[in-house]
Amino acid sequence: MPYCEQNNEQGGKMLSGNTFTTIKKVGFKYCGVYIGFIFMLFGSVSYGQDSLSGEKGFKKAQQLAFHGKHPEARNLLSHLLKTDPGNADVQTLMGRTYTWDNLYDSARYWFNKVLAAHPANTDALNAMIDAELWSDHPAKALEYIDRGLQIDAKNEDFMMKKVRALDNLGHKEEALHLADSFAMAYGNNEMREKARQLRRAFFKSDIVFTSDIDLFSSTFSPWYYSSLSYGYKTKVLGTVIGRVNYARRFNENGYQLEADAYPSIGKKMYAYVNAGYSPSSIFPVARGGLSLYRNLPAAFEAELGARYLYFSSSTFIYTASVGKYYKNFWFSLRTFVTPGDGGTSASFYLSARYYLANADNYFTLRLGSGLSPDERAADVVFFSPSQKLLSSKNIKVDFQKEIFHDYYLGLRAAFSHDEINPGIFRENPSFGLSLEKRF
Repeated sequence: MPYCEQNNEQGGKMLSGNTFTTIKKVGFKYCGVYIGFIFMLFGSVSYGQDSLSGEKGFKKAQQLAFHGKHPEARNLLSHLLKTDPGNADVQTLMGRTYTWDNLYDSARYWFNKVLAAHPANTDALNAMIDAELWSDHPAKALEYIDRGLQIDAKNEDFMMKKVRALDNLGHKEEALHLADSFAMAYGNNEMREKARQLRRAFFKSDIVFTSDIDLFSSTFSPWYYSSLSYGYKTKVLGTVIGRVNYARRFNENGYQLEADAYPSIGKKMYAYVNAGYSPSSIFPVARGGLSLYRNLPAAFEAELGARYLYFSSSTFIYTASVGKYYKNFWFSLRTFVTPGDGGTSASFYLSARYYLANADNYFTLRLGSGLSPDERAADVVFFSPSQKLLSSKNIKVDFQKEIFHDYYLGLRAAFSHDEINPGIFRENPSFGLSLEKRF
């Protein structure tokens, strides 16, 4: 028995006569309102579905997909395919949402459906190429790229992705030739930048000149430091660097010879090796360094190492660091620990680097507490027993940018607040520049 009718019969059992008749009429009146409400509800649902059909529905699905709401977008796209099962745009977007979720087999299913019905659909081809590149199948991507270029030989997306696929396959010379020719023919700035990046892979050498000045609020006249280095890429030792350092401190001139190497140790490890010698009193007589770096999951990197300095006696400094890449940023936390007769001292450095156009153009901010033996310009002398500071708080900014093809300019500024004797402090601002040429 219907609900409204049942309620009225129950009411009739309790009441009689005119009262029952009145209640029965009122009951059916409310029953009508209830039924009307149900029809309105289902009508609104139907209207909501209709309002998300066709072009409006597709635009809504695009908004959901582009804002990362991929499951919601797929639900709406599935609804659209019920009324228009062969819509290539809907199927392609469905596939792209799976690509963005790294579900490449599901993505290929939808792209293949489009291409089976429309072999010349460049949107679906482009989407399939992305899926193959992102899933590390550059050879398969190259097949679809060549297919797309047969349809549209001037398609810049296809050309850029062909350069990328060739690069990933290790065909760097072919990739560079293609990037250069396309950039010249069509004036494509993005392709020109890609060609420049590829050309850097062929660089074997670089020359770097640096110059720094340290100023002091008390105790010392200005210090000057400069260096000239030459680096060369080798197969066994990685990049090997020879360096000549010059400094003027305490009204004396001094020179130092150094060598660095960065050999690889397997696929996930590499080392830093350093050795130096100086006959001048303003440099340590000998210096050395060794660090092991290990690539970790989630774009982390860890380091353990040691530094050695010899003035009139030996000083060993131990270091450890952890770094993390996040989008266009690199963060690093480093410590230096120096055991000594007067106890163990430690310094800490927190760095944040923001990459601009690429890894060669960046801005770095570093905050520190204590001394670093890796600062050639000034701090290294303070590890000498006669010049050792009690404490130091410092900040440094560093900027590097490509100013011309394969020329890089670096600018830096630093400020430290040093305790030179118990309760006696001084300020030490410093400024520097570097110029690098790669070839």
